Amino acid sequence: MDTFEKSQLTPEDFMDNALTHDKPYIILEGDLDHYPVIEYGDGGNVVTSPTFIAHADNFIAKNIIFKNTYYRIDFTADVNGRPTTWAVAAAIDGDKQSFYQCSFLSVQDTLSDARGRHYFYECTIKGAIDFIFGSGQSLYEKCQIVSVTDVIGFPGYITANGRGGPDDPAGFVFKDCHISGTGPINLGRAYGNHSRVLFSGTYMENIITPQGWMAAWNTGNEDLISYSEANCSGPGADLSQRMTWEKKLSDEEVESLTNAAKFIDQDGWLAKQPK
Repeated sequence: MDTFEKSQLTPEDFMDNALTHDKPYIILEGDLDHYPVIEYGDGGNVVTSPTFIAHADNFIAKNIIFKNTYYRIDFTADVNGRPTTWAVAAAIDGDKQSFYQCSFLSVQDTLSDARGRHYFYECTIKGAIDFIFGSGQSLYEKCQIVSVTDVIGFPGYITANGRGGPDDPAGFVFKDCHISGTGPINLGRAYGNHSRVLFSGTYMENIITPQGWMAAWNTGNEDLISYSEANCSGPGADLSQRMTWEKKLSDEEVESLTNAAKFIDQDGWLAKQPK
């Protein structure tokens, strides 16, 4: 049985450069009282701009802030006049990766949840445009989803999921999360004909657009898209003006997606990881 190796970071381990992890069975852990910050300031390319990249399978991160400073991170006007573009704080494309009490901060394309099975617990993801995107098979539990669309001046999108087909198990599932922020936001737009996103048991502040979703590049294929809400609450959870093609899932379907053992952990990898 493979053993995880822990790499302990302290607040003094502030990193102002991009970092790539290719080695499996690593735990990258920060100080619970003073989170270390990994930051970088590049944009314009999803491949080269990420502050942090995790290619390896069996990777765990705890108590770390991943930040892309291509934009002034206090979200005041960019004195350099740089355009809004891709500026990835973290790109993850390994399998069996988990993140606990981590923060991912940027404006556009904050978190590249590219592929593989992933678990996020009590994390904060902040952005304005497609700030959780990719084709991952991921469960976000008790996470803070924060919109900063006031800096771009128009409603943005939380998710841009690119599930590959009707039999692809991929999708983004948000369980017992909280959506807040400083500007209006859509729950998602389709980055592929079979895009799949579920918000379950999530509290939505009054920043969600009435329609909630956009088919975007996949207009005309709305019947293939699976966008759903279940048992959500708050002023932003009003379904009366949602897109008519939003899917209504059965209780059994919701449970199959929000239960980690059924959605991402059928082989027990998450249960076996050190906590």
